[in-house]
Amino acid sequence: MSRWPILVVLALAAQTAHPAEADIATYTATYRVAYKGREAGTAEFGVRYIADRDVYEFSSRVMAKGMLKLARPNPAVGRSEVRG
Repeated sequence: MSRWPILVVLALAAQTAHPAEADIATYTATYRVAYKGREAGTAEFGVRYIADRDVYEFSSRVMAKGMLKLARPNPAVGRSEVRG
């Protein structure tokens, strides 16, 4: 039995096979932060794709409420980028 037909099929399949691309899922999430049963603030996280720069941006923002806002009046903000 000849192995040539099997080798030809495998060679053609190898030419059309492509590695899976790892897409990063985009999302936005908002959480309420509680301390000892009281609302202490909010936390927002998200990933978005910026097409014109071909980058993904991860952002986080934590904002205090109530008495904690006296200790931390400005939100804590973080951003990082990954090339697409």
